[in-house]
Amino acid sequence: MTMWLAEKLMASGVKVAVLTRGYGRLHGGFRIVREDDSWDIVGDEPALMASKIKGATIAVSKDRFAAGSKVLENYEVDIFLLDDGFQHFALDRDLDIVVIDGRRRFGNSKLLPAGILREPVSRLKDADIIVVTRAPSADKEFELWLNDYSKAPVFRADYRPLELSPIGSGEPVSREERPGKPYLAFCGIAGPDGFRNTLARADIEVVKMMVFPDHHPYSAQDIDRIVETAERMEAVGLVTTEKDAMRWPRSKLPLPVYSLSVQPVIEGEDIMLEKILSLVGKTRGPA
Repeated sequence: MTMWLAEKLMASGVKVAVLTRGYGRLHGGFRIVREDDSWDIVGDEPALMASKIKGATIAVSKDRFAAGSKVLENYEVDIFLLDDGFQHFALDRDLDIVVIDGRRRFGNSKLLPAGILREPVSRLKDADIIVVTRAPSADKEFELWLNDYSKAPVFRADYRPLELSPIGSGEPVSREERPGKPYLAFCGIAGPDGFRNTLARADIEVVKMMVFPDHHPYSAQDIDRIVETAERMEAVGLVTTEKDAMRWPRSKLPLPVYSLSVQPVIEGEDIMLEKILSLVGKTRGPA
């Protein structure tokens, strides 16, 4: 969602900076993320952002106010996007976008670690925009339920699977150019079921999916186990998420390794973008 917003805003002439913590990185402190930075220096998500959103300034730091101040000293910025910033009370925001997984929703409505929520549902009152992801069709009952907690407009979003890309090198592979079937899938993300569903929608047959913890750093032992399992199950290749690809060592393997890219598709995106662009006095540019 952060990358999608950055790309849409930049297409309208907005100078964008992203402030993110860089969770999981091995080196602390403030840093402007470069496209060639490795994930262990900046974090897997900032590394992915730098590879995907050309022209945006991406800064990692635990202190996002200090990071934003440093960015303003050296770069022209019209708008700051805080990746995962709803709980960042130290920094005031002009607009809060709350993203809800349309499949898991609120789980058992309990906070971590008893449930999946980082905030109580009552905090929806502070949202300016709500986006329900993985929601290909309308659920009016759920939207009415949300209206009991928030007056913010609700937008539905889904993820469109795009192409497979060889990790480390090479051009994206079209559906017609893919090796045969099946593949072994692996991932270390918070919602592995979402990845499984996306693979099915992309017509990628999976013989097995190996799941690791979110932000998992893949070791040599992990790689050996993944490859051995794939060869035993006669998989033609390995497939993972773009975020996992940032943490995957670029070593030669007996099987090709691909990442699957996805693109958000948001119903009513023009209305949502106009609301955000109004913060910086801009109007919607070319698509």
